[in-house]
Amino acid sequence: MRFSLFVLVIVAVFAFAANDQLGSIHPTGPTGAGSDADVYSQTYDFGTLLNGYSNYSGGSRLVADDFELTQDYDVREIVVWMIYTGAQSAEMNIVILSDDAGDSNPATATEVWSEAVPCVNVDTGDDNWGYDIWETTCTVNTDVYPELSTGIHYYLQVQGETADNCYILVSPHYIADLTWFFGDSGWQRCDVAFGEASDLYFDLFGELTAIESMTWGSVKTLF
Repeated sequence: MRFSLFVLVIVAVFAFAANDQLGSIHPTGPTGAGSDADVYSQTYDFGTLLNGYSNYSGGSRLVADDFELTQDYDVREIVVWMIYTGAQSAEMNIVILSDDAGDSNPATATEVWSEAVPCVNVDTGDDNWGYDIWETTCTVNTDVYPELSTGIHYYLQVQGETADNCYILVSPHYIADLTWFFGDSGWQRCDVAFGEASDLYFDLFGELTAIESMTWGSVKTLF
């Protein structure tokens, strides 16, 4: 009886831990695929697919990855790639953080913008782990866009607004810092949480801040 109980406990622990990831696979292609994202790109490519990390509000799971811009932008759209095990998210809880502490840790970073952003899920036609893969486009529907500056180390934090477990997809690590995961143990880098080095798939679209802020009067002075 004691042995059976011990086995049940071990199985339960591993089953619970497995809920935080889909399970690492072996990518078949190179990382760094091309994209038409005009602000920043770590775009999805099925050939580079590595894993998926739990990121749903019902389980208080979060995922974050870093980026830096080469120009100042207002961000209008954020695109990520998801797997849903139940109800799809109609909103994504998105936070942009600035690494003011300089320690490359989203737990100590400063929030510069946050919003529950409406999203549209489009089937990519790809599938893995027995689920369809969805391109999730989040369109900021407010006049207060994230105004981001060049040369600042930012983190994009993403969470699906749903009670059902969902997973955000990642590639092998190839640029800047590693992906971070927030679960029962708080914020952990992916190499600590899952034993692998990864980057989050995401694209950012928007407008150059300098162009957006120009008035008609300032435009006329150019001629």
